[in-house]
Amino acid sequence: MTLWSIETQRLILRTATSDDAEAVFAGWASNPVATRFMSWARNTSRVETEAFLDHCATQWSSMSVGPCLIELRNTGEIIGGSGLSLASDPTVAEIGYILAPRHWGRGYATETVRALIDWAWSLRLCRLHAFVHPANAASLNVLRKCGFTRDGAPGTNVAFPNLEQKELADALSFSLDIKPH
Repeated sequence: MTLWSIETQRLILRTATSDDAEAVFAGWASNPVATRFMSWARNTSRVETEAFLDHCATQWSSMSVGPCLIELRNTGEIIGGSGLSLASDPTVAEIGYILAPRHWGRGYATETVRALIDWAWSLRLCRLHAFVHPANAASLNVLRKCGFTRDGAPGTNVAFPNLEQKELADALSFSLDIKPH
């Protein structure tokens, strides 16, 4: 698989390799605080993380987009994950992101989302979507800073398996129309 990457002022966004499994598992995939508002179940073993990384490679091979890792440029430390997932409409993608808690509050999520918006524009995508749990104030703030607005559509039922209440929740739907800059 050809490695894909984007560099920002402080970060490198890149495709994952199997060598990244331990960093992903220990950094956030197994962390109950980091995964609290994720729509995927927290990893309980490195084997689950390895399976996820295999899934990432498959997505990149078949769609030329997918999950990526967030790495600090100055140290090479892997601090989170992000990426785009194409919708049934080939001009629309969903965006998501997660950071290891010790890297929260430093603007890395905002920097990541802005880089992915630029990349989405280069892919000729027209719209990005994000679904967020209503109690995830930090994520809501990132989306708003990056120009996303709340859709007028009613909330979407999304499973948040890492919350005490494991039932479906009305996630807030945000979108961004991508325009040339």
